[in-house]
Amino acid sequence: MVTCLLCNKPFKRLTRSHLVNEHGLSTQEYKLRFPEAETIDTELRHAYGKNFRDANPMKLDKYKKIISDQRIGIQFSEEHRKKISESRLGKSNGPHTKETKDKISESNKKTSKIKKLSGYIRPKYSMSEDALLRARNRMLGNKIGAHSNHNKGKKLNLTQAQRAHRSQKRVEYLSLNKGVRSGTKPEMKFIEYLNSLHIPFDHQFPLITPRGSWLYDFYIPSMNLLVEIDGEFWHSRPLSVNRDKIKNKIAKEHKLTVARISDSNLSFDIIFENHNMIWKKNWELILKRENND
Repeated sequence: MVTCLLCNKPFKRLTRSHLVNEHGLSTQEYKLRFPEAETIDTELRHAYGKNFRDANPMKLDKYKKIISDQRIGIQFSEEHRKKISESRLGKSNGPHTKETKDKISESNKKTSKIKKLSGYIRPKYSMSEDALLRARNRMLGNKIGAHSNHNKGKKLNLTQAQRAHRSQKRVEYLSLNKGVRSGTKPEMKFIEYLNSLHIPFDHQFPLITPRGSWLYDFYIPSMNLLVEIDGEFWHSRPLSVNRDKIKNKIAKEHKLTVARISDSNLSFDIIFENHNMIWKKNWELILKRENND
């Protein structure tokens, strides 16, 4: 049995309807709040797996015969087997000769004939109109959430609310998976510095806002301070400078101070300075990058 960590009720499977009706949370929000929580009983999970394996159509005698017939139709000679073994060890036997190509073609025809005689029919996957529409939207990149960069460079026709939601999902994903875009050498040195002084911190800190969400390198709760470790090569570009200005503005709206540390001068002691002085050095660094460009 699994227990709901919000109401301590036991379940064989923690369903979405319970979370929505009782606690007003989706399953995804519940998992983000309790990453280690189980939502399905181990025995029930195993039973689902067994039922799925038992329902595998390849276990039916009809399909076993089809597979057997296919194997009979493509038997390899000893010479062919030897060449396959050698190719797996890295030896190349060159391109196929005309004779070999004819043999492959003949073998394929024989296999097709066996399939036809055995009544084998290639399965057709039918999709409803709604499913087709969802698939098209996924290919166009209109699905909201954390994705790979297959939509890079495309201008997506999203509403402001969709953009904010998409931004939030991406930031939450990166904050939970800290190995994705973090762990640079300057960041690791700063982590060692904080640990040596026994200062608690949060690495890859997400700041969620209605207009979009942002990820900061570090947050030190005892100082009410955000810390950004900036690589000069990347943060001197016009787009990055503009992005850093926005991040400064968002932090200030939430009454947080941002200390920027350049990888060209790793002076970590800045975190102990007065917050007004930290803001002054922050804007001086951004102005310097703008002028250099």
